[in-house]
Amino acid sequence: MIYLLPVLAAILLPLLFIRLGLPLYINWQTEKNLLILNFEDKKVATAGGVILFLSLLLGYPFFPMLPFSLIFSPMLLFFYLFGVTFLGAIDDLWGEKECKGLRGHLKKFLRGEGVSTGIYKAAGGLLLGTFVSYRIYGGHWSFWFMGGLYLALLSNLFNLLDTRPGRVVKTFVLTSLPLILYFNF
Repeated sequence: MIYLLPVLAAILLPLLFIRLGLPLYINWQTEKNLLILNFEDKKVATAGGVILFLSLLLGYPFFPMLPFSLIFSPMLLFFYLFGVTFLGAIDDLWGEKECKGLRGHLKKFLRGEGVSTGIYKAAGGLLLGTFVSYRIYGGHWSFWFMGGLYLALLSNLFNLLDTRPGRVVKTFVLTSLPLILYFNF
């Protein structure tokens, strides 16, 4: 019962920030003309991972008070999250709009038209994931690479869900909330 307050704070503060911050973020993007066309040719906000990262940052001070221990440093988690958020924001805000999906980015590269920001994002995610896996597991390089590949693919899964404003945030909350509650009670 002593852990209830930190657990609730670690969950509710990020949720409150998302609830209040997401509409403000969408309005800001609208004012700055940063909206992009989605697959349905509707204008939507982009780089929503920034909101997710900032919301998780609010819960960070409560991590040491939680009744479980992570197998890795929370700082390492936020290093990875910051890295993929940064790469995603660069790709979303300033990346090429004509090539979509991994296939489109690879075709551009294989046709000799250069490296797209999507390829940089994928490679950066793999490198960040590999570094984090190395820090967690140590051992043989194959463990690092497989862990890095897993993290990069997991990040890409969230990217695939990113077709409507707030969908990734809602998916993250709905999938992580039961896990947080299960491991804390």
